[in-house]
Amino acid sequence: MDMGKHGIKVTLVLAILLTVACSGPSVAGTIYVKWDSTNNGPGNDWAHAFHTVTAALNAAQANDEIWVAGNSAHPYVERITLKVDVGLYGGFTGSETQLTERNWKTNETILDGNQGGSVVTSPSGATFTTRVDGFFIRNGSARSTGG
Repeated sequence: MDMGKHGIKVTLVLAILLTVACSGPSVAGTIYVKWDSTNNGPGNDWAHAFHTVTAALNAAQANDEIWVAGNSAHPYVERITLKVDVGLYGGFTGSETQLTERNWKTNETILDGNQGGSVVTSPSGATFTTRVDGFFIRNGSARSTGG
C-alpha cells in the first residue's frame, strides 16, 4: 500500500502525539498521614494514611501534596528531609477533602526532633514548590551550611 508523502507525515505526527500523550507528567496526588490510622499506608486516603511523615515523603513524587493530621498530644517524633517539588501541609483533622478546610492553629501538627539535630532539612534543588506549611517544629537544632 502506497501512503505517499502526506500519509507518512500524518502517521508520523500521530505517532509523536501518542508518545507525548502517553509519556506526559503524572497527575499530582495527595498523600495522607495520620498518627492513629488503622492502616499504615499506602497513603491514598485518610483511612489508609501513613503513620509517619517520612513514609509519606518516601512515597511522594514531584508535584504531590502531603496532608498531615495533627494532634498536640501526639507529635510526629522524626527528623525529615523535604522532597523537591513536594508540598508538606499540616493542620488537618483527618477528614478534609480540600486544603482550604484545614486549621493549623486548632489541629496542631508537631514535628519533634527529639534533640537529635535539624528537624527539617531542605534538599538541594528545592524550589518555591518545595514547602513545609502548617507545622509547629520543636526540639531541634539549626546549623548553617552556607554563607
